[in-house]
Amino acid sequence: MKHSVKSYPSRKSRMALATASALAGMAYMSHVHAASTPYPQVPLVWQSGTSTIKPNILLFLDTSGSMGNAVWQNGTNQGTRLNVGRAAIRDVITDTRENNRWGLATFVSGRHNPL
Repeated sequence: MKHSVKSYPSRKSRMALATASALAGMAYMSHVHAASTPYPQVPLVWQSGTSTIKPNILLFLDTSGSMGNAVWQNGTNQGTRLNVGRAAIRDVITDTRENNRWGLATFVSGRHNPL
């Protein structure tokens, strides 16, 4: 019984075939035209009025050492910058939770740490 050995194209041949395929695809795509509908200027949810797609919003909270400084308003200490920032974020998320999908991350000196 004779065994046949499959031969595979060389790396150079495969690269040439891949390049030719890519160029043929680009040549074909050059004849495809963009849709005639203009790009929307407002989110699609505003156009349809019936969609329930919530926007994704990601907030970043600075937790570096300077956020430990006090915040003064009208001569009264309102707490640290970090505590004031946390309270503001909590209020915004609580007030708009039903209409948005929220994410929160902290950063210190260039490092990003998801909460």
